[in-house]
Order: sequence, then structure tokens, then C-alpha cells
Amino acid sequence: LRVTVTHKILEESVEWLRYDFREQTENSAVIALSWEKRMIPFKVEVNTQKLQIAAFVNDFKTTRPPEDYIQAANYCLRHNIALDTALAWMDRAIYFRIMGQKTFRTFSTKAAILLKLERKQEADALMQEALPLGTAMDVHFYARTLLTAGQTQAAFTVFKSNYEKYPEEFVTNVGMGRAHSAIKEFKKANTYLRQALPKAPDNLNKTSVERMIEDLNQNRDINVPRQ
Repeated sequence: LRVTVTHKILEESVEWLRYDFREQTENSAVIALSWEKRMIPFKVEVNTQKLQIAAFVNDFKTTRPPEDYIQAANYCLRHNIALDTALAWMDRAIYFRIMGQKTFRTFSTKAAILLKLERKQEADALMQEALPLGTAMDVHFYARTLLTAGQTQAAFTVFKSNYEKYPEEFVTNVGMGRAHSAIKEFKKANTYLRQALPKAPDNLNKTSVERMIEDLNQNRDINVPRQ
């Protein structure tokens, strides 16, 4: 490797030859060679996303378990890249005759890609298949994503169906608290959270519910973070 560099004078001498990686970003880093009173930095830059997608494509030339496709698809979702490719990977994760699996995670990941591609009707239909396969916690966090997306009524429906399926669970009672709080029914929300409180699995969750009850007593929506 031969590059044009600019020498920098150091205030203190470096006795042993040293290489430092500075100014690191997702796609680049400055490599600095330091020795005696000189530092010689040069920048290395690559298209990390392009290389990562190429690595996924190469890996998926052979049959892989669904979790590998989910990981790759989530990478594409986070960076909003190669979504059509990610959709094809999830079809393999779900429908491939040898290792395909119809699970909450495979369906919900594919649905998230469809939403990114502005194919909401297909995404909603897929989630209807996914919901019966999810645990109480899976469904709870899906409902919370709907709340975050401003789909309050859809979130309420999901929270309610989750509670009806698992009425004694801590998480479903919290979910109903969030559901009623989102539509400003603070007294009803408070009832569910008080039912959840003795079911809290640890002190962290107990403290969280206590804080939510305090907010409800002040007619504050628990889905809106405190200022």
C-alpha cells in the first residue's frame, strides 16, 4: 500500500512503534502510525453496507437456518437497504421446504419489510398470521410498536386480544394499562396496572409500574416519556 501522507510532530516521544485507529465511523477509520516524535495518519474507507450485503448473499448460497435470514433482514431494515433482497430471504426463512419455519419472528420480520416497502395491507395480513404464534411478550412488544407508529386503535385491539388469551400474566395487564392510557381512559388503565403490580417479576418492573401508576393519578399518558 502506498499513500500520500502528512507527517505530524508529536509533543512527546513514542518509544515503541504504535498504530492507533482514530475517528472511527461505520465506513472509515484513520490509521495513525506513531514513533518517536512523528505521527503519520492515513484514512481507510470502505462501503461497509455493500460488503455486508455481499457477505450475506455469499453465505446464503447454501441452506441456512431461519435465524440467519432474520439477522440479515434486520440489518437491511436498520439501514433501509436491499429491502427486496431481504424480502426474498424471509420467504426462504418461512417457506423453504427443508428449514423454513412459520413463527412469530419470521412472519413479523417479513411484515416489517413489507411496511418499509409501503405494502401495509400485506404486512397487516401477515401479522394476523403471526399473532397467534407469538408469546405474550412477543405480542405485547408488537402492540407497543403500533402505539409508537401512532396506530392507537390497532394497538388497543392487539393488547386486548393478548390479555384475553393470557389474563393472569404481568405483561398483559401492563399492556391493557397502556392501551387504556393511550385513549385517555386513565382510571381503567390504573385498574389494570394495580392488578399487574403484585405480579411484577422483579424490582425493576415493580418500580416501573409504580411510576406509571403515579403518572395515571396525575392524568398523564404513560406511553409518553416524562419530560
